[in-house]
Amino acid sequence: MACILVTCTGLYSNLASSIALARALREAGHDVAFAAPESAGAEIAYAGFHHHEIEAPQLSIRGTYLPRPKKRSKEQRAARAQAAAEVIAADGVSAALEAAAPDLVLADCEHHSAVIQALGLGLGRGMRVATLSFMYFTPIGPGAPPLTHATVPGHGLSGSGVGQRLGLARFRLGKRVSAFGASRKDWGAELAPTHRQLAKGLGVDLAAHTRTDGFQSPWSYTLPQLLLVAAEMDMPVQPARGQRFVGPMILRDRARQADLPKGSYFSEAPGRRIFAGFGSILHPPLRFLRSLAEAVEANPDWHLLVATSHPEIASLPALSDRITMTDWVSQLPALERADCALFHGGAGTLNECLRTATPMIVYPNALDGKGNGARVVFHGLGEVGTMKEDAAAIGGRIGRVFDDHSALGRLQALAQAHSEAATSARAVQAVEVLLN
Repeated sequence: MACILVTCTGLYSNLASSIALARALREAGHDVAFAAPESAGAEIAYAGFHHHEIEAPQLSIRGTYLPRPKKRSKEQRAARAQAAAEVIAADGVSAALEAAAPDLVLADCEHHSAVIQALGLGLGRGMRVATLSFMYFTPIGPGAPPLTHATVPGHGLSGSGVGQRLGLARFRLGKRVSAFGASRKDWGAELAPTHRQLAKGLGVDLAAHTRTDGFQSPWSYTLPQLLLVAAEMDMPVQPARGQRFVGPMILRDRARQADLPKGSYFSEAPGRRIFAGFGSILHPPLRFLRSLAEAVEANPDWHLLVATSHPEIASLPALSDRITMTDWVSQLPALERADCALFHGGAGTLNECLRTATPMIVYPNALDGKGNGARVVFHGLGEVGTMKEDAAAIGGRIGRVFDDHSALGRLQALAQAHSEAATSARAVQAVEVLLN
């Protein structure tokens, strides 16, 4: 069977889906290894895969690989781009590729260094390169707003034809302004020119493998791409050539294990259960958590479990015995118990809600949260709120979602279509098509 190398940025949702995919491939008889940062090592080892350690990649167009320059001549810009490309070339990706000698590289599409180095090393060696996407990276356009927008096509002024066109224009202008600001600040050592220089040194024609009109900055790849999300949740848009939906890949068990938190949520007490999880990158405002707790306290048959590592959570007043707060919980058991989930719109939690048929209320706080929330509303699977809402507004949303039986029916159909066995079979088939 084939040897496959999966490269990963180390971000948890990306890593979890990648490990779930790798397990399905291993069960089909393929040899799979990972190239990922040190932060991913525990999860990869727990799953039983070999780990080639690489540097954590820079993902923001606003970052830089070198200190701010003192000189700003044209020659200095070119020299800085070359020096920055040499920094990337020492990130361990090429060493991992040489050591693994894979038949196929499945690269996290946000990890430009891994994609470019895989293309450079694979030229003439028969190594195939494809990318993995953990977001809805299908083409943006009329009817398909960017993931950073909360626009719901057909809803309100922003969702009208004119509103969507204005939103796209604003998004594209924002990308140009961001790139210009980075170029002035970092003078050739920011993400785009550094990776262009890396590609040039490796003999990779970026123009043949990229496009600039997508959501991703500074470009998106036109390589074959597996989308580890559900097609039914996307906006009505035609995927780009080479893009194939696999479905939600869910990591059921993790290296970090913990007992289920004590409290009424996991007890046999009657009532409805609300799970609230907000990721590990940004914290919800303390006032929002207080309002959420007040909404639950006002409804005697509601039970709430909140998973947040908010540093000030201990400052909240004494809570009802129907409210449990913890810094971490294994989400799948919590979602399987939930009648409703409140979360920040992350793709990993969205996938898990689809798998467990859990109605959703999205409170976006970062990255693709707005776009995922728009998809939840567009497909009638829940609501979107803001973290400025008071207890009455939050309680009203939860009550409406509890009573929306049509949304629950749609979610149950999606869960059946994307069962673990069905999704794993699609994933293996999609990878074997790439191999052959």
